[in-house]
Amino acid sequence: METKVAFEEESVASSQPLNEYGGKPQLSAGWATVRNNILSKGGINEDRLYTRELLDKNGADGVRLIGVFDGHGGSEAADYLIDHLQPAIRSSKFYPRDLPACLRDAFIRTDVSFIEEMGAVTKCGSTALSIAMEGSILYLANVGDCRAVIGHADGTPSQLTEDLNCENQKEVERIEKMGGRVVGGRVYGSLAVTRSIGDGDFKFTRVEMEETKKKSNPFAYQERSMRSFLPQTYLNDPHGTPTMVSAIPEITVHHLSQQDRFLVAATDGLWNLMSNEEVVDFVQAGLMPKCGSGRGLPSPKRITKVAQSLLEHAVKKRAHDDVTVVIIVFDTAKM
Repeated sequence: METKVAFEEESVASSQPLNEYGGKPQLSAGWATVRNNILSKGGINEDRLYTRELLDKNGADGVRLIGVFDGHGGSEAADYLIDHLQPAIRSSKFYPRDLPACLRDAFIRTDVSFIEEMGAVTKCGSTALSIAMEGSILYLANVGDCRAVIGHADGTPSQLTEDLNCENQKEVERIEKMGGRVVGGRVYGSLAVTRSIGDGDFKFTRVEMEETKKKSNPFAYQERSMRSFLPQTYLNDPHGTPTMVSAIPEITVHHLSQQDRFLVAATDGLWNLMSNEEVVDFVQAGLMPKCGSGRGLPSPKRITKVAQSLLEHAVKKRAHDDVTVVIIVFDTAKM
């Protein structure tokens, strides 16, 4: 059965063309997202993305933000990230002097606020890949299995993020060390990723959760309050309390070089269908000849067409998930 390709507009409504930001012409971006009509609950695309420009605290040009989010169990967590992650970054005590610490702080605080706002034990959650660009330096924060890959001038790819899921042996060992279990390639046989925003009922092991329920006020527990359900130490000091399925992001710092041509950030729906090499080859072929140092930048419209063509090509391989991709092209001669 061929998967129908229907590109979504509403999922990118909050995005802006990056090459128009603050008179910074050294990069341009385009994006596309497609819903899996067979598996999506109620026909809803659970993927989300945004591109934003943050001003520094003096009102000057600051940091570019790109975010890709893959929701599961509903779109609530991904929607929450769209609305709350950027303000959490901007309000962090570490912004803008220490972006790695800022991103870590923002992810954790957003996780706690989402869990409290949901007010219920829920399997709703989202992966999150946030890329902060300050000058020619990329700061990537990742929970889950969205992926960012750089395409170089010679056509080779470099993967900048690590897939944080149950196929990652280090993550499996971390889960098991905390007393959790991975069954059938999933945390407790249910959750494929090992780090996420939300997923309150996977933050702690089943034993810890049962002990917490016994100690909780029964009336508060009947209301399914996450504040009464999760160990209080996490809500009071999430930075100091390790969790099983963690919201602590993997941080990568990448200094752009003149060999870096473009970056592809996408949900796992793409990477499950195509290898890093296949994606970079496809994007480079679609962007030529304007994809190189000193050759100028393709327009956002052109990059968007390449992104859509990439998803059309990918889903023909039998898509089993929503798929979202952002392509950022660099004019590294101007960096």
